Amino acid sequence: AKLFALAEDLDLVFAGQKTLGDLLGQFLSGSGMSIYGGLILGFIVCYIFMRRNNMSILPMMDAVAPGLMVSYGVGRLGCQFSGDGDWGIPIRKIAGDGTVLWDYQKPSWFPDFLWGQTYPHNVINEGEPMANCTWNYCMELAIPVFPTPLYEFVAAIAIGAFLWSIRKRISIPGLLFFIYVILNGIERFWIEKIRINEQTEYLGIESTQAERIAVILFLIGIAGALWLWMRGRKTVKA
Repeated sequence: AKLFALAEDLDLVFAGQKTLGDLLGQFLSGSGMSIYGGLILGFIVCYIFMRRNNMSILPMMDAVAPGLMVSYGVGRLGCQFSGDGDWGIPIRKIAGDGTVLWDYQKPSWFPDFLWGQTYPHNVINEGEPMANCTWNYCMELAIPVFPTPLYEFVAAIAIGAFLWSIRKRISIPGLLFFIYVILNGIERFWIEKIRINEQTEYLGIESTQAERIAVILFLIGIAGALWLWMRGRKTVKA
């Protein structure tokens, strides 16, 4: 998780905006982690370990799939409570000339705390100073933003529960894991549409890094599920 987060900032080093010392400090700090880094490298290490010990890989992948999704959701609660910047776009935005770019209106039935939050005392000290606050974290966003960590927590728990509910209905080893990968990609791609994240151009398309990774995960999940399904059909025919 740390290595992936550091790799994301290498371009800042080459641009002179950060030094290698800054990256080292980030590596030794308690922040600066990426879920995809932990997922990718963790998978590779576990795969190598299981191959060396002649362990069945596909059943183990199925076994951890629901837990991976739930743990992702729990991790997002940490983002929510700390206010680490992984929040959504403002519920309204006004240009410098006074033009209203957008102003999302909350449905009457929707809870206030799920619609917009200002993240007082956020750990990145983003926003405006809070009155009568004298300690280190005294900033609060001026305009409420969508609390996307809460959305991801709810989505992750729902997906984890779904995976758990169908685990005994799937007879093809590995298929449950690839369903998890598909749903993980869909969830992350959707949330990026309302989440604060830097967009860059890739193949002529403006997107965030998380969106591109989400698409790759979705395609890997589809390809893996089709491969297992086709292999299962051949086994039955044989």
